[in-house]
Amino acid sequence: MDSAWPLTGRGAEMRRIARTVRGGNGGAVLVGEVGAGKTRLAAEALDRAERDGLRTCRLVASPASRAVPLGVLDQIAGDAGGDPTQRMHRIFDWLARPGAPPAVVGIDDAHDLDEASAFVVQQIVARRVAPVLITVRTGARTPNSITSLWADDRLRRIDVTPLSFEQTRALLEVVLHAPLEAGSARRLHTLTRGNVLYLRQLLDDEVACGRMVKYAGVWVWSGAPTFTPRLYDLIAAKMGRVPDDVADVVDLLAVGGPLPVSALARIATPEAVESAEESGLVAVDGGAHPAARLAHPLFGEVRRAHCGTLRMRRMSGVVARELAAKGRRDARTVVRRAELMLASDGEASPGLLAVAARCAMHLGDFELADRMLAEVEARDAEVDVLLPRIACLVALGRAEEAVAVCERFERSGGAGDRQAVVRTIHASILVWILARPDRARRVLDDARALCRRTGRIAEHHAVSAALLAVLGHPREAAAEAATAMAAPRLARIHAQIAASAQVSALGSLGLGDGAVRAARSLGDARPRTGEAAGLRCSLGVNLAIALRLAGELGAVPEIAGEFFPHDAARPLRGWRFAAETALRGVIRLDAGAVADAVRLLREAVAQTAVSAECTTMHRYCSMLLAEALGRSGAAGDGRVALQRIDAARPAGFVWADSQLSVARAWVFAAEGAATEAVAAARAAAARAADRGQIADQVFCLQAAVQFGDATAAADLAPVAGRVHGPRAAAALSHATALAGSDGDALLSASAAYEAYGDVIAAADAAAQAAVVFRAQGRRGSALTARAVADRVTADCPGADTPALRAMAAPSGLTPRQREIAGLVARGLSNREVADRLHLSVRTVEGHLYRACLAADVDSRDGLAAVLGGAAE
Repeated sequence: MDSAWPLTGRGAEMRRIARTVRGGNGGAVLVGEVGAGKTRLAAEALDRAERDGLRTCRLVASPASRAVPLGVLDQIAGDAGGDPTQRMHRIFDWLARPGAPPAVVGIDDAHDLDEASAFVVQQIVARRVAPVLITVRTGARTPNSITSLWADDRLRRIDVTPLSFEQTRALLEVVLHAPLEAGSARRLHTLTRGNVLYLRQLLDDEVACGRMVKYAGVWVWSGAPTFTPRLYDLIAAKMGRVPDDVADVVDLLAVGGPLPVSALARIATPEAVESAEESGLVAVDGGAHPAARLAHPLFGEVRRAHCGTLRMRRMSGVVARELAAKGRRDARTVVRRAELMLASDGEASPGLLAVAARCAMHLGDFELADRMLAEVEARDAEVDVLLPRIACLVALGRAEEAVAVCERFERSGGAGDRQAVVRTIHASILVWILARPDRARRVLDDARALCRRTGRIAEHHAVSAALLAVLGHPREAAAEAATAMAAPRLARIHAQIAASAQVSALGSLGLGDGAVRAARSLGDARPRTGEAAGLRCSLGVNLAIALRLAGELGAVPEIAGEFFPHDAARPLRGWRFAAETALRGVIRLDAGAVADAVRLLREAVAQTAVSAECTTMHRYCSMLLAEALGRSGAAGDGRVALQRIDAARPAGFVWADSQLSVARAWVFAAEGAATEAVAAARAAAARAADRGQIADQVFCLQAAVQFGDATAAADLAPVAGRVHGPRAAAALSHATALAGSDGDALLSASAAYEAYGDVIAAADAAAQAAVVFRAQGRRGSALTARAVADRVTADCPGADTPALRAMAAPSGLTPRQREIAGLVARGLSNREVADRLHLSVRTVEGHLYRACLAADVDSRDGLAAVLGGAAE
């Protein structure tokens, strides 16, 4: 990281300071809390003044300087001799020295000036001797001579507020030299409230201890912060000396805040609460029922980290008993009371913990819920928390632990009905989360007889449907799912499993409208943050895939809002957050915003990498990232993403195989190997056709057409009318037009793609039309087609496709010549090009010779330069 942090996010403040300093308007006072960055802003403003040729005088006041009259300002003239009047005149003479460049006076912590120095500063401003730039800490007792300067509008007051979330994230990414995952940025901002001083120390500490790590080129913060002595000293200095009665208030809020002021006054004292507020340690919300909270989150973190364990336990018990006495039974109060009892000197009943855990799950706090459920398991075997515990572990990305819990129960010989339910859930985790279909099959086979005997065969059908879906048997999966969902007493969790499998199967079969109905069949489509929260996320992902295959791209953002609603109070974490991030990345990718998509999908990969047990979601996010990188022309990074997938590819697991194959084809295309890209897409289409996945087949064939395959129409024609949604018809029109070298029809295909939101396909079809028109000598039509492609890609930063490169390449090159020349431009030798394209070296040389003639260059380097410029 950089030793000097930049002033990211402070452009507006710097412009305002510059106007006051250069405009002869007296100057400015920067007001802000400790660590807000006012000293850094002032120093940068003075540096700029020096670069503009001004003289600067930089002074720093301190509590110790208050005892020395003019002690700070004497540094201007460099002579402390004589009476105060003589010294003041020497200061004025130096600032207004004839023939010298104008001067600017900077005073840091001007609230600590002695009265004499404050008076001189007032006179410098009043007489317009020199502009003055001073900093003052918010809430500090400041000499009247200083406060009158901005009260009377002689100095312009500029409030230096903490950084916003966006400013914080931008600053951290500049410092880290790489993107920062959104959830990590949000946690850092929440904890520091945008205070740059705290932010810097916390980041330094977390990087040093290894909790801030980089995955897939993105920084991710995992774990709770460690409060080093340096950070503790910073926060303690901010808090100041805390009297014992005020410390009680602070610690009560540290363990149980926020609290109603009335309750806090009962368990502390009203006077102590008032003192805590007056000292800036506690903030009180307005309203009819005011609540008190710590003025800064780090106050509580520091107190909890450094106070004695017994004191914190006692304080937790005090707050818990106060909440119990109030008798409120809403979910948040129940959760807070149980959490406090868990950390207190009292003992929470297992019943309370079990109820509170379910409330915590409803509120989305799975980490707390799991702690409570683990405590119940350890203390009272009679309280049944098995299914909630499994659901918590899955939601937290700890699938291996969830499997271990299932296996432990299975070995216990519990009731048959319960055994059937747990065994099928065990199999579903192996299918959807861990991507281990062989193990899942064995678990299901062992459970089949038990499920029949206990009347739980519908649950068996539900998980069997999921297994068939990931093994690439969509018709059988849809039938199994329908059988399960028709059962009168199917458990809700298993209904989610069956619905997710049915959505996946119907989407692949080209029945996107049926997939939507299946997803809606459970009622409210928004995720319930209880036991089925993780399954709801999987259902949302499968529905988004089905809609994408169909070409119903306009409906995908709606799915994101329904299945992954934004809630600042209950943010998604782990693999569920990754799924939501990936879905936003897909939306941006299909809209043509490739650079945005790459960023989001890198974040999603990083989020799943932190939870290494979510194999399926990590694979899904990685394949989307590879596709986005391929569409951006970033072949090397795309290849790395594919290698990450291939290194952990589960045997027999073919869920989203078509999307993976298309991603691989896009990486080939980014490498300049259009022939390999077409071959990969066509092979994937053939596999999809064999499985009956006709929507996947269309998706793969459309990619092949975008890469320049003019033979796909014969394969698209038989299935286009059987696939729901606009993609199939548009792809068939595209393939037919390309086969017939029909530029006008290619433009029509471009319009069809654009109408349903596939922006890059629209650009590719228009670019191919431009190439066709140019080859036919229709210069005007070629320019028109190019204008269409340019218009479409104007909002597509980062897009780089074979069709766009062909449009930009010199006219007269055949597709094979463009491909070979493109590989040469990427640095491959003739032998390497020949090996990659399965040609002889002589054939490659012949193509290069004719390409040089067409491009009017006389060497490989010249050809590479022409192709490189076209790519750019």
